[in-house]
Amino acid sequence: GEHSPTLQVVSITKCQVGEAGCVSLGKVPLRRLQLRDLDMVNDQHIQALIESVSKTLEEFQLEGVSNVEGDCLVALSKCAKLSSLELVSVYVSDQVLKEIFVNKTFVLSSLVLQSIYKATEQGMLYAAQGSLRARSLCLGAMDYMSDISFITGFMTSCMDIQTIELYGLYKLTSDSFATLARNLTRLRSFKAGNMRLATIEAGLLDLPRWCPHLRVLHLPGCHGSFSDPLAAVVKILREAANLKELYLPTCDLSRATESSFEGLGPCQLEVLNMDNSRITSPALIALLKTVPQLRTLSLKDCPVTDACLADMPATQPFLECLSLEYCRQITDAGLMHVGGLSRLHTLRCPPSVPSGPVLVSVMARAPCLRRLTINLDTHMQPAWIYILEKYPETLIVH
Repeated sequence: GEHSPTLQVVSITKCQVGEAGCVSLGKVPLRRLQLRDLDMVNDQHIQALIESVSKTLEEFQLEGVSNVEGDCLVALSKCAKLSSLELVSVYVSDQVLKEIFVNKTFVLSSLVLQSIYKATEQGMLYAAQGSLRARSLCLGAMDYMSDISFITGFMTSCMDIQTIELYGLYKLTSDSFATLARNLTRLRSFKAGNMRLATIEAGLLDLPRWCPHLRVLHLPGCHGSFSDPLAAVVKILREAANLKELYLPTCDLSRATESSFEGLGPCQLEVLNMDNSRITSPALIALLKTVPQLRTLSLKDCPVTDACLADMPATQPFLECLSLEYCRQITDAGLMHVGGLSRLHTLRCPPSVPSGPVLVSVMARAPCLRRLTINLDTHMQPAWIYILEKYPETLIVH
């Protein structure tokens, strides 16, 4: 309270904070306030707190507060400096969303709305109306949101968006993504999870062509696959000239050959995630030759062989982080090639446990390597004890 006049940021999670705590916090000129999983506060407590800090509050997050019905959030409309708002797993009606966003005094640059219960598509239209200047948008787990509210609300109004994340919006179709691609020409980062790829594929694959500034494309946890995964990957790599990060886990590229990636690159990718993907060793070697600027490569549970690792020192001179978890075909002989990656600082080892001397040999050739993830099975004890004794101060072992 009054004993902390310089306190500006408070984050409270799963604490026994109630009315008295809210009153004390209201005496502090807070700029950032995060309230998560609190059981002892209600609408009146939070409303009084928001009103008390309304002149200074810039960022507000409310998540999973069970006793709050959402009426207290109307007070946010009076927070003139508010630029970032995050509401997750809360009960907020359309009327409350209208009073927050239509009667607002703030200008949002970042908006997160996930699992907003009691609201409908009309509430999302109100939220879009109050977020016209937003540069970052995250929407998730709202099964009532369809193309109507997404296109009419956000995609034709919020034209300054540079970062967008969409999760679990099953009713969206390719129409939404086609509109997104054509309207958000400043888009730099796109992430989608728990979506049906077959439904959104056409619009999604238009993103690199229509969004010349796109740097990040993440598709984790999407259901199903592209109708033609190989053609989709080739299209993305060919058209996304400025793409820096690509997450395409669980991608079936089993029919790819060495010639499938001819004519591509060199691409500007720095991060590539292909966890749980199916691809042959010759095709993977050919693919990696098109992305020589990689800093991070994740091949968790991919059919990587020793031959793939043999080429890496030549094709990946800038690689800093490599994940080979669950790559069961790799042997000690293959892992030795990793030592040729002079900039490597993080290695997630395959489950075929390397011996202590092999790891030490790898580390001696890769002087920057300081973080290992290894399987600490009982038969691994001699190896990791050897490593810890050899590098007692500088090595981090998980």
